[in-house]
Amino acid sequence: RVKENKPTVLRRVISPSTSVQIRKLLEQVVEEGTGRRAKIEGYSIGGK
Repeated sequence: RVKENKPTVLRRVISPSTSVQIRKLLEQVVEEGTGRRAKIEGYSIGGK
């Protein structure tokens, strides 16, 4: 038997613009930095 949980949104913890900025920084790690080995063509991947 599989139990499903529906997420409950309580509050926003960061702004949408902060989220976009963090995502871009994490993607840069894979594109240009120490996480290059994690790169997979056709996928957006972020690393830290």
